[in-house]
Amino acid sequence: MSNLSNKLSVIKNLTILERQLHELEINFLEESPSPDRIDELNRFVIDAQAELNPTSYQPQVDLLNLMGIGLRKSLRNKSQFSDLYIDLCCCGIETILVSLETEQQNEKLEWIKEEFLGYLGKQEVFI
Repeated sequence: MSNLSNKLSVIKNLTILERQLHELEINFLEESPSPDRIDELNRFVIDAQAELNPTSYQPQVDLLNLMGIGLRKSLRNKSQFSDLYIDLCCCGIETILVSLETEQQNEKLEWIKEEFLGYLGKQEVFI
């Protein structure tokens, strides 16, 4: 990351994304997210990715990419998120934020990435 403003932008986008995912989880039984809402969530992922230097933050970029894949599948399939998918996203966001704060890569990033890959590979992202 080249400067403080990039880092603050990533933190802002991920914090908003996490808050909106928590709102979706709370409303999970009441309503499915609209295509516009899913597109908005994906925009936060894309914006956060754009601010990260892949050379220095490849695990974080990879994890955000997996989140984006799930969001794009939801748009394509017009289906609802599962609780597990939302939990994986929120856990991933928290781990990315901690890694940005400490400026250290940690094993949890790789673990969550593997969990995402396993989840996306074994079953549908959405129920």
